[in-house]
Amino acid sequence: MVVLEQYLRPVEGAKEEVRRAPRVPHGLGKDGKELWRSVVKDFDLTESELNILAECARLKDDLKKLREIVERDGIMQDSPQGRRVHPAQVEIRNSSKLLGQHLASLRLPFADDEGGSAGKPRGFLAARQHG
Repeated sequence: MVVLEQYLRPVEGAKEEVRRAPRVPHGLGKDGKELWRSVVKDFDLTESELNILAECARLKDDLKKLREIVERDGIMQDSPQGRRVHPAQVEIRNSSKLLGQHLASLRLPFADDEGGSAGKPRGFLAARQHG
């Protein structure tokens, strides 16, 4: 079988294709934008994956706001039924779980426990990573 690539040469004057990162979704806050940019700079995501990432970025922003509310009001709150966990704290727990599920569905590599450096991408993602 002939491997065609060994006979191909770059065309003089041809420019390398410049990859443009997908635009940050409208309305994201600082935390959401940081998450978005940190992922799209290193990975090519499909349209559906970009939608999941956008939801993750919104959740990051929401979590920041919820944490500010709990910091201001405290984790416990008085109610007619007595002292209860602040509703914002309950939402933090639920949103954190959802964020984790969404991020896991993207199957992005994560920092290892020992060195703190990013692990190698696994599965199909390895072929889509930049650089």
